[in-house]
Amino acid sequence: MTVFTLMVSRAAISALRRPHYIRPEQASLPLVSPLYAELHGFPPSFIQVGQNEMLYDDACQLAKRIKEHHGRVHCVVWENMFHGWHLFADELPEGQLALEQVAAYFEKYFESSI
Repeated sequence: MTVFTLMVSRAAISALRRPHYIRPEQASLPLVSPLYAELHGFPPSFIQVGQNEMLYDDACQLAKRIKEHHGRVHCVVWENMFHGWHLFADELPEGQLALEQVAAYFEKYFESSI
């Protein structure tokens, strides 16, 4: 199995999650997933998600929930990207651009809060 397959395959990620991350009954715990957390007062958040990744729906749902709780959130959907594409910033132009977006967001946020 290649690194790429592990990063984009729902079956591979589920297989890795089971023994090393959580038990199925823990999936809805707020400490495991912010989707189930109390979001009132949640800090400003920047979410990037690949259109082709298995966490796409969760990322969009989280952004929606943060907005519903009057939080500050910016969600960027990257076309044709897979989970963790940032890890390949040295070789993928999209990875470098994604990291630059993160830096720009936080520079803007921290500048406005000083």
